[in-house]
Amino acid sequence: MTVAEQGRGDRSAAPATCVVYGIGSVNCELNAKINEEEMSLLRVRGRNFVNPSTIDNRHHWQNIETGAGGKEINDYTISKDNNDGLLGIDFQRVLTVEGAGGYRADTSGSLSYNQKLSVPTLLKEDTVTRTHPAQGQDSRVEQQLTLTLTTDSFAQAATTP
Repeated sequence: MTVAEQGRGDRSAAPATCVVYGIGSVNCELNAKINEEEMSLLRVRGRNFVNPSTIDNRHHWQNIETGAGGKEINDYTISKDNNDGLLGIDFQRVLTVEGAGGYRADTSGSLSYNQKLSVPTLLKEDTVTRTHPAQGQDSRVEQQLTLTLTTDSFAQAATTP
């Protein structure tokens, strides 16, 4: 998948190619600039993101990734199913990075997801990131994000006879 953000100032990024997995893992080209908004969207774009075989009887599933110096836990719960392929999904994410530049980012969010087309139509996230430097004062940064799908060429192609 190719992603590029057209933002203001230094928020723009050149197109980057990423491999996106259904479990939320994302691997992008080396040295590619991927902004938070792009990464939030990429996490939910992998094939089988909503995989019935991983969902328990409480409509919940979890993905955990552990790597050198960090861990990310994503918890998802289907909160609304209209039986028309549109799902409401609530989620929690905890990202912990250890070491000298370590931090913890806690995210609460919601997602409207078109299961038939495997595409999110609305994504909202509230993230609080806390750093605890070895020297200096702790910091706290809050970020709110809302992404809305406005057009989808695949959806248009799917409805064209």
